[in-house]
Amino acid sequence: MPAHKSFHWWSEEEVEFLRKHRPTMHYPELRELFIKTFGIEITKRALERKCLEQHIYHEHNGRFKKGHVPANKGKHISEEHRKAIQGTMFKKGVKPPNYKPIGSTKMRDGYLMIKDAKGWVYHHTVVWEENYGAVPEGYMIRHLDGDPANDNLDNLMLLSKGANAIFNKHYKLTKDIELNKTMFVRAELWNRISKREKELNEEKGNSKKDSGC
Repeated sequence: MPAHKSFHWWSEEEVEFLRKHRPTMHYPELRELFIKTFGIEITKRALERKCLEQHIYHEHNGRFKKGHVPANKGKHISEEHRKAIQGTMFKKGVKPPNYKPIGSTKMRDGYLMIKDAKGWVYHHTVVWEENYGAVPEGYMIRHLDGDPANDNLDNLMLLSKGANAIFNKHYKLTKDIELNKTMFVRAELWNRISKREKELNEEKGNSKKDSGC
């Protein structure tokens, strides 16, 4: 079993994992899948805190579902009531107080976010894609020095999610950037060898079936 960590620095991939699985999973099974996926021992309480912090909830949490029709929809309020609440009513064309224009930035879990036409995106992903093109499916960007806010291009490295899981299970970041890079490369190589071995075993099994053995 992986060693327990008293403090866990959440990666972008791990937070996305929570967003994907928490709506349909309760914490015990979510924790089990998290450990199996990332090879990191983590407490149920740590998962709860992170989900609450990110406003990630189970689909059966008592909140209104998308498409829910309020009981008072279509009903008109009296003129007297309207005048009483007029100061707090939403007006067409008025932007909410928390509105942020395109190009705005904010921090999330130590990562710099930037707003584009579609919404909030990770700044390091934007930096990478502006220089090398879209991040391939099944891959992610890692910060070589371990600082999620350092989005300099020379601090970013493309890594497969499989290799990232291997890295999280067997290694940990150091203050030596070159050493970190070497460990990422080693994890990537390990991942590719494992995938190729699996493919060869499957081919061997299929060959035996075809020959009737």
